[in-house]
Amino acid sequence: MSISAQPIGSYSNVAPLVVTRSPAGNATSSGSGFSPCGNPGTTGVFTATPTGGLPPYTYLWERVDAAATSGPYIVLPNNTARSVVWRDANNNVCANDSNKDETWRCTVTDSLGTTGTVFVVVVLSWVDLT
Repeated sequence: MSISAQPIGSYSNVAPLVVTRSPAGNATSSGSGFSPCGNPGTTGVFTATPTGGLPPYTYLWERVDAAATSGPYIVLPNNTARSVVWRDANNNVCANDSNKDETWRCTVTDSLGTTGTVFVVVVLSWVDLT
């Protein structure tokens, strides 16, 4: 007696997984005040949009380079959401910070395990008005 497994369906006609993000450009937020450091708030919302592949999709946002001087920045609501914003973990960005940006990658995985990625540069800055 032999047992063999037969595929339930064919996935040969599934389009390749492609991930885009919106809006284009960097994720930025800036603030100013009469002190050398402050809270610049959060960036605008960024969304990873997959096309192709086989839904459902999962999302994972990860920082891929060194943390900013005032960082690390954190992603909200969490690093597995499709649409996210960033803020400084310490709520304290300084005007003289030498490194104000971090590069983040979103990896999208479909139900077949195929992945696609997109990158965003996050920049939080503070202007001292004194």
